[in-house]
Amino acid sequence: MVIVLVVLTVAAFMLADWYLIRRRQNAAESAAVAAAAGLFLHPGHTWVRIGADGRVLVGASDFAASFAGALATIELPQLGARLRQGQPAWTLVSAGKRRLTQVMPVEGEVVEVNPALRGSPAPARQEGSRTDWILRVRPRHVRENLLNLLHGEAADLWVEATRSCVNARLRPALGRLANDGGQWLPGFGDLLEDSVWQALRRELFPADGGPMRGA
Repeated sequence: MVIVLVVLTVAAFMLADWYLIRRRQNAAESAAVAAAAGLFLHPGHTWVRIGADGRVLVGASDFAASFAGALATIELPQLGARLRQGQPAWTLVSAGKRRLTQVMPVEGEVVEVNPALRGSPAPARQEGSRTDWILRVRPRHVRENLLNLLHGEAADLWVEATRSCVNARLRPALGRLANDGGQWLPGFGDLLEDSVWQALRRELFPADGGPMRGA
């Protein structure tokens, strides 16, 4: 019996050491890529910003937030949820009840939801600010995940391709409004007929996922 207890104790210590090593490795991976400044963009119009603490912030692009329309709420995953890259992450819900589900740009565990979203979904629109994020995530396989994302010139080209796709589907006047001076008109999705909006959603965003709780 004593021998069994000793073996179990040793095994428990080994498991704890393995867990701590994995945590340090994940943090080291994030820190190693943090030197690549700026945002990493998922083709589904979500983004990743890497922190020096090994965590990452993820959010919706300006295009996605504006395409959704005037936001009423954001349906969010539970804290502690483990989401894979490409899995449904949150749903932007407009005042007109349109729903735009977006996918997770990286794999990881949700450790925090932006507290500003509890009162208003507006921070999701302010890409590049300190309050633009939706989720804080403890990532897994971050280096591999980033290889599937767009960065720098590649991200700019993807945004330009999206801009061209949207403007090609809109009336000329509305196209200029939706992309005046290179910036998306906030809530321009509300100006689109439902058939056009639905067609663009299918073309530019991944398929919808399962239900989530509201913010």
